[in-house]
Amino acid sequence: MHGDAEVAATLTALFAALERPAGGPRAVFSVGREAGDGTPWQVRMDGALMMGCEQLGEALHGLIVYVNQRVVTARDDLLSLHAAAVAIRDEAVVLPGNSGSGKTTLCARLLQQGADYLSDDSVGLAGDGRLLGYPKPLGFKAGTWEHFTGGGLDDLDLDQGVQLVWQIPPSRLGACSVASADPVAVVVPRFEARAELRVERMSRHTTATALLEQSQNLLTFGVPGALELIGRLAAGAPGYVVVYGDARQAASAVLDLIGSARNDVAAYEVVASRSRGETFTQPMPAADVSALCFEDGALLVRGASGEFAAVDGAGSLVWPLLDGHRTVESICVELASLFGAHRLDIEADISRWISDLVDRGFLLSPPL
Repeated sequence: MHGDAEVAATLTALFAALERPAGGPRAVFSVGREAGDGTPWQVRMDGALMMGCEQLGEALHGLIVYVNQRVVTARDDLLSLHAAAVAIRDEAVVLPGNSGSGKTTLCARLLQQGADYLSDDSVGLAGDGRLLGYPKPLGFKAGTWEHFTGGGLDDLDLDQGVQLVWQIPPSRLGACSVASADPVAVVVPRFEARAELRVERMSRHTTATALLEQSQNLLTFGVPGALELIGRLAAGAPGYVVVYGDARQAASAVLDLIGSARNDVAAYEVVASRSRGETFTQPMPAADVSALCFEDGALLVRGASGEFAAVDGAGSLVWPLLDGHRTVESICVELASLFGAHRLDIEADISRWISDLVDRGFLLSPPL
């Protein structure tokens, strides 16, 4: 990372938490003006011009975007999640969510209440279940930044009225950055203006869905391996939706969840995609579909596209029975005895469910 004299100190402060001893660089970035004051700021990667802009803040945000893209694709041994994360004494809460969901705002309030920083945007899930941090600067968007003026941030040089995102080092919020932690809770933040604080428990397969939706390298990592890591995380770390209008209240609630989430573990199973036999007489899974099954539901995922379907608890029981030979009637007989129901009471629902999955390509219909 290089910058001219005008911006070098700013770059050093922004990326201090990311400094690591390393060998040769994967990429070389630079920010500066080509001909001094009055000329546009330029962001370059490996010497190639990536963007030019009038405002330094805009250039710094663009720089972070390009760095993020390289970080996400840098390691194929980690499942990358679009999520914020903080930790208390090596116990982490993962905050997956789309842009605008309130990840950074809630993350910042957690840091102000004493949590350690892993990331506000992207984390890596390792094969041993540990969560690896990416302590980039926090990106405050216009509309949320006003809530953080003061508290030692008044001296920052901002392009007010023009700048859309402000990059703030975690140290400016009084936070320490940590390299990794054990995830103990998954919290999906949902900011709603003036909303009362609401904490709702999610089912295991809904928690897994929230994580799968935010997987950034699902196809390159591989669907079966990703489902194993997501399954382990969702089975061992209970999930919650936190709806909030005031992030300070939400932060206190999340810290309470970290402290109460221990020893809440569920069973799960990853059913890998199955090779299609030469003949089959009944519906069976498409060759590239893998399933992550919990007692309360399952995720069916296409290995070629990453397309997925979430199904309820009954669906998670039906899926392993779809072997290309069992009839709908025989499957319903097995389920009826399990639930103490009559076969005819469930056969119509199971038939519709199977037909829907055939239409969506998750199941193959036998040839006529």
